[in-house]
Amino acid sequence: MKQSRQTEIWTVMRMIEWGSGYFREKRIDSPRLTIELMLSHVMESTRFQLYLNFEQPLKQEELDELRSMIKRRVSREPLQYILGEAGFYGRQFLVEPGVLIPRPETEILVEEALRRTRPLRALDVGTGSGCIALTLALERPETEVYYDSAAHIVNKVTSPDVGMLYSANPYQGCEHGCAYCYARNTHEFWGYGPGLDFERNVLI
Repeated sequence: MKQSRQTEIWTVMRMIEWGSGYFREKRIDSPRLTIELMLSHVMESTRFQLYLNFEQPLKQEELDELRSMIKRRVSREPLQYILGEAGFYGRQFLVEPGVLIPRPETEILVEEALRRTRPLRALDVGTGSGCIALTLALERPETEVYYDSAAHIVNKVTSPDVGMLYSANPYQGCEHGCAYCYARNTHEFWGYGPGLDFERNVLI
């Protein structure tokens, strides 16, 4: 997609076809899906709506943003970082460089926890996107969920139900507001002794 002094019309379908071929040429995984997700992000629409409006011309600002995203992806930057979000357990979570991208395998961990019938008490140490802590809290509101609130991403999660985490699971940790200090000082939470027992039994 080269810039041209002449006015050139790029419709949604033309961009999908060009982007699919370009990403395929650059050996990017799922080339058509990649350009569809980028277009959906730029146009603030769903993939389904792209095909309903396949003849719609793209605005210049949309083309500029898309051009930047394409360059980043060809440079092998993860698509999730480019879009700024990643799907996990049916919800979208904000991600950015420095935060691990939620993996499908992690959903198995959440599913295993949710299978338990007894009341859950969970601690998410090293919280990044907050996908584990928030999913547990949203799927099982009665669960006591503690997470590292020092992580700023968790406080910007896109799920509209995120407020449930704070209303149903009010944090009662230390003055720093972090799960580490809470668990370290509240040894009865784990059934271990105070101090280094937490580090030895949980972190190691």
